[in-house]
Amino acid sequence: MKFTLLLAAPLLFLTLIAGPGAISQARQPDPTVPVYVDSQPLDAPRACTGRFKQHTLNHITTPAQEPVRMFDSNGSGLAVNDLDNDGDMDIVLANLAGPNAIFWNTGNLTFERQSLPYGDSRAVTIVDVNGDGRLDIVFSRRTAGPLYLRNDGPPDAPRFTQTPLPGVTAPAYALAWADLDQDGDLDLVTGSYDAELGQKLGDAFMFSNNAGVFYYQNQGDYFEPVRLAEQAQALAILLTDLNGDRRPDILVGNDFSLPDNVWLRQDGGWVPAEPFSATTHSTMSFDAADIDNNGRFELLATDMHPTGNDANTQAAWQPVMDSMTPLPPGDPQIME
Repeated sequence: MKFTLLLAAPLLFLTLIAGPGAISQARQPDPTVPVYVDSQPLDAPRACTGRFKQHTLNHITTPAQEPVRMFDSNGSGLAVNDLDNDGDMDIVLANLAGPNAIFWNTGNLTFERQSLPYGDSRAVTIVDVNGDGRLDIVFSRRTAGPLYLRNDGPPDAPRFTQTPLPGVTAPAYALAWADLDQDGDLDLVTGSYDAELGQKLGDAFMFSNNAGVFYYQNQGDYFEPVRLAEQAQALAILLTDLNGDRRPDILVGNDFSLPDNVWLRQDGGWVPAEPFSATTHSTMSFDAADIDNNGRFELLATDMHPTGNDANTQAAWQPVMDSMTPLPPGDPQIME
């Protein structure tokens, strides 16, 4: 039918302008064009087996001491983007006790390693913080605010300078960027990891009163902070539309027994919500994707679990689970 309408309109237009007497003539039926419809099923998804090639990078996330204990086991993150605008993806790896590093992609799975004079980092993001068209690097740190490396170089030769993020001062263990107020620039959400802050800072943390979850609204020359929660054990932050209003919302995944947090965007600001009947207990990470192709995103969350189901592993794991504080009735967290 679409083909018929598209062809009929110009034919009618030509009839009207053909001559003075054409207007008084009776309108002739529009011509029809046969349309043939052929339906073919989509190809079945190919298996991933054998389609990936393992490649080892010269980078080891080093803990403060050996063996790995306590919160060092959380490790550090990575980010991937085309930093030097050469058409391939570069990799930035964070580190705990050792230096962070950039792996410049030179093609054919070869990389040149550049150490950065910074460490004590966990998460890393590659975004254009200041809107100048150049990609910057931002690391989260375990006991301090984010580390912002501003890109001051030309497009094909990035040069990074440590720069303050005005207004962003709270400890940030997890962070995420998005245009949350839909004004054309990137806003920031951070979450602290209070368990490690208490261990490392002691009384200084108890009296600091600057932990928790913060929303930083980008005002151009500074970030205006809004404290959303006074406590956090944040390991993951996802900024996505959770209620279908086409505005990004805030989802924070907390470790231990602290429930995950959700804030929905309303005209007056951020409103806490509990949209899920069940959640992970010690949330490690989030992602969102339309798994069933119905136009709506599903939420994926990971939790802690032993590396195997053998008797010895389960014998060591079960006492850990049993030692945790029982969840109160109605708590949506599922502990396995």
